[in-house]
Amino acid sequence: MTLWVIVPVKELQLAKSRLAVALSAADRVTLMQSLLLRLLRLLEQVDTVAQVLVVSRDAAVRQLAEQAGHLAISEGDMVGLNGAVRVGVHTAAQNHATHTLILPVDLPLLELEDVIAMTSAEAVAICPDRAQQGTNALLVPTAVPFVFQYGRNSFQLHQEEAGRHQLPLTILNLPRVQFDLDTQADWIAYQRYQMRVVA
Repeated sequence: MTLWVIVPVKELQLAKSRLAVALSAADRVTLMQSLLLRLLRLLEQVDTVAQVLVVSRDAAVRQLAEQAGHLAISEGDMVGLNGAVRVGVHTAAQNHATHTLILPVDLPLLELEDVIAMTSAEAVAICPDRAQQGTNALLVPTAVPFVFQYGRNSFQLHQEEAGRHQLPLTILNLPRVQFDLDTQADWIAYQRYQMRVVA
């Protein structure tokens, strides 16, 4: 397996708008930058990762990734998360990756063991969000024209897509991967987690 990790990142000024009740625009930008750097540092520790590719139309995001020693490209004319993922996977396939692991940047509890668990699957691996509706991590082979369907009910839709291609499917319920930082309630829970860690 030649594995690339695809990290799609929204424009910093637009990211995490639902956290506006708890964080200022500047604080949200700082948060996203720190989460991206944390993820990149973690992925550097995974021996099976051949390359990390950050996909963002935000030049500041791409510069941050490149300064950290990773590849970064813009999704160009492609629209939304699905478009960014398609560009990333296509780029990985063109560079001889056999598999891609798509990870969002807003997984603040993600650890090395979680990435290893996701990359140990036979063909397709999915870790849903806590509501069992969204897709928080997705491993797919690049040789298959997998149609990405991030958004509403993507967990179910990605399972169906794996079935359409008759691919072996592993569903992993990894609590740290399932925790994404999206709402004010998530932010409060994350702050409480940090306080417990410090204590």
